Amino acid sequence: MKNEEWLDIPHPRTFACSDEGSWPTAYTMAEALVSWASAKRVPDRIVWALYGGDFSRILRQISTSTNGQVNPSSLWNLYQLVLSTSGPVCEVGVYRGASAMILARMDPDVWLVDSFEGLSPPIPADAMRADDGLAHCSHGNFDTSLDEVKKRLPTANIIKGWVPEALNDLPDKKWGLVHIDLDRAAPTRAAIEYFKDRMLPGGVIVEDQLVSTIYPGPARAWRESGLEIHVLPTGQGVYFA
Repeated sequence: MKNEEWLDIPHPRTFACSDEGSWPTAYTMAEALVSWASAKRVPDRIVWALYGGDFSRILRQISTSTNGQVNPSSLWNLYQLVLSTSGPVCEVGVYRGASAMILARMDPDVWLVDSFEGLSPPIPADAMRADDGLAHCSHGNFDTSLDEVKKRLPTANIIKGWVPEALNDLPDKKWGLVHIDLDRAAPTRAAIEYFKDRMLPGGVIVEDQLVSTIYPGPARAWRESGLEIHVLPTGQGVYFA
């Protein structure tokens, strides 16, 4: 399959609503339990059964610390991927630090990049449809507190700034795992360009929003990159260096 073709295929397992407002019917058990429509907090016994005791403890810590709704399936994928890689880890797009808590627990050399001022201004590539405008992409959405993230991740290296400029403050090194969660086409494009030749052999780039009706910008950025990225049932994407 050509790189430009996969984006045109309806994905059966995304959390985003369809145009008719109905939810997809093809779920794994874990995905059904954590659909964005209804999930508040999955009971610990269910998480333990699906993912194991260690991850259940981590998830409980994350949920309590961030005081927010988390997606166990997406965090589970990240947990497995960071276990399977070695080398420095970077997350671009931190928000409250939920996924960063997974990364920091599994690898001591963690770098985090975020504006801590919410989303960057949208461009036309961020629109859901050509006639839909950009009302759903408000500048500043997901604003969060740098101080709160520092409290949750006291040993992480944190860079405050907008992508792409903030990427220049990262150390000159090869990365084992990079997690991109920017929700926007332009900064995602910049992050791909920055990291694609800075990965260790066997390193992994994880895109958080590869399949999303609400935030299509990252998928468009990956399509433009020409890189082969694999779609996960959660809507995440994985690129192997």
